[in-house]
Amino acid sequence: MDFNELLRLPEATSGSLFADMEGLFGDRYPWYAVVVVVLLLLNAVSFVLYGLDKWKARHKKWRIPESVLLLSAALFGALGAYAAMHLFRHKTKHTRFVVGVPLMLSLQIVLLCLAFYFAG
Repeated sequence: MDFNELLRLPEATSGSLFADMEGLFGDRYPWYAVVVVVLLLLNAVSFVLYGLDKWKARHKKWRIPESVLLLSAALFGALGAYAAMHLFRHKTKHTRFVVGVPLMLSLQIVLLCLAFYFAG
């Protein structure tokens, strides 16, 4: 397999949303495996950011802006953010986080279910 074949983009005429995505990663990795790996990485980054911010808060260090924490949750890292909020007891008194992160998580679950449903 050459480099151009590896980077082949999905065709616009495909029958389902991810039908041709396997061409991006060869025959070895189906599209849903790539999606799962990317989601795990995004949630791990979000989890680490929340944990790091809690550590910095305890040690009176420079903090991670709330906008960065919320953005990490919004970019399909809401599960990691939610887990970190409860594990580290961090941002659990801020309405923006208590309401926003579970709302983002719910929306992300719906979007992923729709993507997998329409992918066939």
